[in-house]
Amino acid sequence: LFENILQRLTYLKDHEKDELRDTYAFARHHHGDTKRHSGEPYIIHPIRVFEFLIDIQPDLPSLKAALLHDIIEDTEVTMEHISERFGDEVA
Repeated sequence: LFENILQRLTYLKDHEKDELRDTYAFARHHHGDTKRHSGEPYIIHPIRVFEFLIDIQPDLPSLKAALLHDIIEDTEVTMEHISERFGDEVA
């Protein structure tokens, strides 16, 4: 699902897509096996937010923030960790 959505981001450079893959992998890892009330993996929610935004062609930090938007609230990852790993703008 994520890769199909990523291919629609034709305005991004390959290295930017690689950064998004890394961000997605981080989010997926930290959300782990958490499920939504529907039974779907929780990571589906950040992916859908990410997908919703692509029509307005946001910048790379905004796309990363979409994938990470529930990490601090729902996992043990801290704001400081996000800032160190992805930068202050994303955090």
